[in-house]
Amino acid sequence: MPKHTPDDLFESLDYILGILKSVYHTHVNEIAEEFFTACNSGEYEDAEALQTALNERVDEDEWVTSPRHAQVACIVSDHSGYAPKEYSADAIVKNGEIDWSVMAYSALYQDTIRTLGAIDGLDLNDPINTDCPAWGQERGQ
Repeated sequence: MPKHTPDDLFESLDYILGILKSVYHTHVNEIAEEFFTACNSGEYEDAEALQTALNERVDEDEWVTSPRHAQVACIVSDHSGYAPKEYSADAIVKNGEIDWSVMAYSALYQDTIRTLGAIDGLDLNDPINTDCPAWGQERGQ
C-alpha cells in the first residue's frame, strides 16, 4: 500500500470538500429558486406565509434530517455558525453530543434566505424589505 503524506491527504480532503460545497450550494440555489418562483406566482400571500413554508421545507430537507448530510452542511455552509445566535446551548448539545440537525437547519435556512436576497433583493431578515413583487407592493415601503 502506498504511503501518503499528510499534505496528500489534505489535498484530497480539499478536493472532496470543494465538491461537497458545490453540491450543497447548488441545492441551496434550487430551494431559493423554488421559493422565488412560488412567491412571484402568488403562492404566498405575505412574508409570514413564505417564511412558514420555508421553515417547513428546510426542516424536512435531507441536508437537515440525515446526520451525515447535516454534518457536511455545517462544514460547507457559509452560515454554519448561525445556530448559536438563534438557539441555546441546550438545544444544540443534547446528551453531551452536538445535534447536527439543529446546526444544519440554521445554516441551510440562512443560506437559503440570503440566496433569495441575492436573486431579487427579497430579505426575510429585514421586515421593511420583505415584499415579493407578486404581493403588489414596492420594496422598502
